[in-house]
Amino acid sequence: MNLAFVTKSVFHKLITYIKLKNDVEFISRPFFEENIYHKGQLHKFFNQYELKRLYAYKLLLEDQDSLSYFTFNEKKEDDYKFVFYKGGYLKYHLYKDCQALNSNFKDYHIPYEVQERGKELVNTYRGWFKTMKFKEKFERGEIDNFHIVNKYNNLFRKTHNLDKLNIDYTIAKEVLQSGKEYIDKDYDVKMFEDKLEQIISYRNSLCQGETLKFLAKVNYLRDKHDLEIISKFKELHEEHPRLFSSDFIKNYGISNAKTFWNQHYSLKTRVSTMLEEYFRWTFQFHNMNFDKLQLEDFGLRCCKFCSNIQQIKEN
Repeated sequence: MNLAFVTKSVFHKLITYIKLKNDVEFISRPFFEENIYHKGQLHKFFNQYELKRLYAYKLLLEDQDSLSYFTFNEKKEDDYKFVFYKGGYLKYHLYKDCQALNSNFKDYHIPYEVQERGKELVNTYRGWFKTMKFKEKFERGEIDNFHIVNKYNNLFRKTHNLDKLNIDYTIAKEVLQSGKEYIDKDYDVKMFEDKLEQIISYRNSLCQGETLKFLAKVNYLRDKHDLEIISKFKELHEEHPRLFSSDFIKNYGISNAKTFWNQHYSLKTRVSTMLEEYFRWTFQFHNMNFDKLQLEDFGLRCCKFCSNIQQIKEN
């Protein structure tokens, strides 16, 4: 069997990790309109990294052989962001009835401040999390997110002199395998386009003036600490004094800035999700196969369940 397929979840990760060998240095609005989507107004929603990701997303769906245009996908190292995920290879599948395709699982965020303190504290947190049996209790419904955050605030963070987490901080994250991809044959392109127009109109009302338009470009600051945000605005004042006065963030307010960034990020995420869904429908992702050897050359590995099925069939 020389053909294989990947789940939507793996495809998303693949797009995040890969990079074009002959990288496009800058995606301009005309390039966006010609190679990604014809509505040029969407170009301003995204930074260059995000634009390149959308370009790669469409390129690979449009032509599976274009995988050869990308750099080799090495084994992913531990990023120390989750309790249980510690890196590894992305997997491809051979059989549509593989049991792994229906096995969504939960992982658990490691608080950002713990990550910042380094690998040793991350591993200490992982050990504490497992000792407390949070995973087992959470999945049995005996505890909820609030319980874990409360235990963290009252125990772990005091022991290690960390800041308190907000009580609504999300610990649990469901990791979707996305094995079953159902494409609506009656996909409503008109509705898709109308929704995009509505979002474009809303963004125009949200980002009035050059300062807010520029502010939207740094919405990655929405999750940063206040001191880091203040430091960034000092840089912005030095680089763009016409847009940002020396006391801009003091007058505008960090809380207002975060609200603005969250609103813009929500719009951008919605547009990105809609475009990806549209691309998957256009190029019929649910019927898409890749050359197995090419996937392996690129760094993916066969799912162990599919590999076992193949061995049984060959014997």
